Amino acid sequence: MILEELTCAEGFTDAERRIADYVLANAEAVPAMDITALADAVPCAPATIVRFCQKRGCGGYRQFCLELAADLERRRAHGAVVDVDYPFASGQMSAEITESIASLMRRAIDVCAEELDVETVESIARNIRDAEHVLLYGVGESLLKVTLFANMLISLGITCTIADSYGERVASTMAAKSNDIAIVVSYTGRTLAFNHMQNCLEILRRRGCKTALISSAKPQPEFDYYLRIPPLEDEQAKILNCYSQTSISYILNCIYGLVYALDFASSRAYRDEVKRLTLMDG
Repeated sequence: MILEELTCAEGFTDAERRIADYVLANAEAVPAMDITALADAVPCAPATIVRFCQKRGCGGYRQFCLELAADLERRRAHGAVVDVDYPFASGQMSAEITESIASLMRRAIDVCAEELDVETVESIARNIRDAEHVLLYGVGESLLKVTLFANMLISLGITCTIADSYGERVASTMAAKSNDIAIVVSYTGRTLAFNHMQNCLEILRRRGCKTALISSAKPQPEFDYYLRIPPLEDEQAKILNCYSQTSISYILNCIYGLVYALDFASSRAYRDEVKRLTLMDG
């Protein structure tokens, strides 16, 4: 979403920061302004505004204005936007807090759904279906999410290893083969800076194993697939990880859904048999 990205101000030059600040302060008026009027108001050159819009993924200034107007309309439809880092404050009623958290979770899904690259999700799902083995990496709360995801895949008969279990990340990675896929989940991307993770990525490259990254960090050249989480949380200021963890759950559930749907009848039959035998175990 345009307004979310401008608020984060990731990778902006000084001129781009001035444009973003003006748009955020005058969001309702900007869609009706021509490029010359905006350039005079910032101030900057019209060409700078065009480059700014293209870096946001828009074909030009007019498309930027259309997307900004659509973003404003979505906000009006959903009411006031809850602060990602501080969704509630001291003295609020219990009902206000619970509604704020519900609103934040809905917003997380909406933001991720808008940016989700469905073709990439499908490619990852197909690789999981074809893989002999799926390797999963995550730290902290992301590790909890990949553990749940592994259990979901196992319920379809897909062999998974959580590489970070028991501190044996490198040892688990050594088992990777060329027809496997490794998925790294890290909201901030800091996991990628760990020496063990860099060693693992090198091992995976040598083995010819496909790799996927789910993160708000920038795309990394060592990964075959990348699914972006819009970076809205402030790692230092937030009071809970509601946005990031809801986003991760949504993306992993989408992957699982496509894995299941690729062979729906087989998936359903396998899960039904698992449930039947589980009930027999009593």
